[in-house]
Amino acid sequence: MTVILYDHDEKSADLFAEAKEVLQKTLPETEIHHVGSTAIGLGGKGMIDILIAIPDWTKKDLAVEKLAKLGFTHVHKEINNRIFMSRVGDTVKNDVHIHLTYIGSSEYISFLAFRDYLRIHKDEANEYLKQKHQWLKSASGNRQFYTASKNTYIQSVLSKASPDTMI
Repeated sequence: MTVILYDHDEKSADLFAEAKEVLQKTLPETEIHHVGSTAIGLGGKGMIDILIAIPDWTKKDLAVEKLAKLGFTHVHKEINNRIFMSRVGDTVKNDVHIHLTYIGSSEYISFLAFRDYLRIHKDEANEYLKQKHQWLKSASGNRQFYTASKNTYIQSVLSKASPDTMI
């Protein structure tokens, strides 16, 4: 699969709000957060990343089943207490990607810390966007290489994202 980076789309917040409304009706006991580049106001692969945190991880299969009824049938295997779901196997601009985890998991904490740190530290957000373009060029559009390239940078940001730096 080839990665394409798009400029930030002002409609992202509205698309998230629409998706959240449907998701909240389907999974009313959950926390639903806009994460990823579109939540920060940056360009990216053009999809809306949504973190859904359920209160009880033993009920993850029920949550997956309910999300599948909404069309999220492309389900990756669980990694680090997170299940990735989408409607299609390939990225489609303005589509929704679900990251299902439980409230308080390390994935939950990391997603929100990364998003919040970059929202507050605009210089870091701009550096992240600059790096994304460099990673894409190095990856020649290869999704696996591009994603792997991002991981080290994301970890470096998370190491800075302590409560003291969130002011």
